[in-house]
Amino acid sequence: MAKKPTKSKGIIGRDAEGKAVRVARVRSRFFDWRTLGAERLKGRRQELLTYKNHLKELLKHKGKYVVIKGDSIIGIYSDREQALDEVDDRFGDDGALVKQIVAREPIHSLGGAAF
Repeated sequence: MAKKPTKSKGIIGRDAEGKAVRVARVRSRFFDWRTLGAERLKGRRQELLTYKNHLKELLKHKGKYVVIKGDSIIGIYSDREQALDEVDDRFGDDGALVKQIVAREPIHSLGGAAF
């Protein structure tokens, strides 16, 4: 007979006075860019779709940063600061998407908030 999964009650910790308390457990989840539907994209929708559509080629540069404006890949940079400088120089206040190249994006949640 299979056991029913038990619900976690949190991690026991100590408050400032040393009393035992329960604290929320941080859960890490991921979404996979390769299967993400367009309906979930907000804000820079076109840029995120461009990222998703070019992901196979972009993953050759995994860990680096890509700059995308509309449906154009502007460039790939070794670090985030270089990418942000390029966006500043070329687009000013209009901006562009700066994104680290990954296949699976971590989603961290603490309680009800996801970030």
